[in-house]
Amino acid sequence: TQSYSAMRSVRLSSILFLITQFSSFIAFRFALNLSQVMLTLNYCG
Repeated sequence: TQSYSAMRSVRLSSILFLITQFSSFIAFRFALNLSQVMLTLNYCG
């Protein structure tokens, strides 16, 4: 049962790692789009 719990913790940590990577990527893309929108608004204004 010890190897099973170890596998479960490894899987949990990998899932958490993927979630953090995905959320940071989403935040990066959001900031990129936001900066582009601000640039477009400043250019048009």
